[in-house]
Amino acid sequence: MMKSLLILFLTFSFQTLTKADDIRDFEIEGMSIGDSLLNFYNEKTILKNIVDWYDDNEKNRYLSFAFGGKNFNKYDYVDVWTKYNDKDYKIEAISGVLYFGKNKDMKDIQDCYVKQKKIANEISKLFTNTQKEGPVINNHNFDKTGNSTYTDIYFYFKNDYDITISCYDWSMEQEDEGNRKDHFAIFMRSTEVGIWLD
Repeated sequence: MMKSLLILFLTFSFQTLTKADDIRDFEIEGMSIGDSLLNFYNEKTILKNIVDWYDDNEKNRYLSFAFGGKNFNKYDYVDVWTKYNDKDYKIEAISGVLYFGKNKDMKDIQDCYVKQKKIANEISKLFTNTQKEGPVINNHNFDKTGNSTYTDIYFYFKNDYDITISCYDWSMEQEDEGNRKDHFAIFMRSTEVGIWLD
């Protein structure tokens, strides 16, 4: 199976893999789109990890969760979205987040850009039936000065899902005052979730 692909993304040492076109074949820290969060956490833990980062978006569409822990193999955090009031907590979108660090493969934003392009090239080879867009540089809406950016590369699948590879470059003010950190993220989501987030 191809479920090890997104784990390989963070090692940056690709092996010969079979081509595939279904985003649901891949996982982040063992979790895939379509899985139930209840397969990984009990309901009490799930509810403790709800985050309010998207409260300005349309209400009662999705719930957002952020999970962190020493048990993760590749990522510092995993963000998950489920439909509101879905008692099965079926994963509609999932993102792996990795912060930069002196002892990590990605030490700064420039390292992130290099790795982002390398990963995008590998995805292009593996997914021949996807449409690529980017890199696209965006200003982050949390920073009204326009000094914080994120750079995305998108891969669109025919079944209304996409993979986004991102490098987040926060301004020094946002890092100091907003307690935000530069980071790498890889994001799998449905088009519906993407519209809600945007």
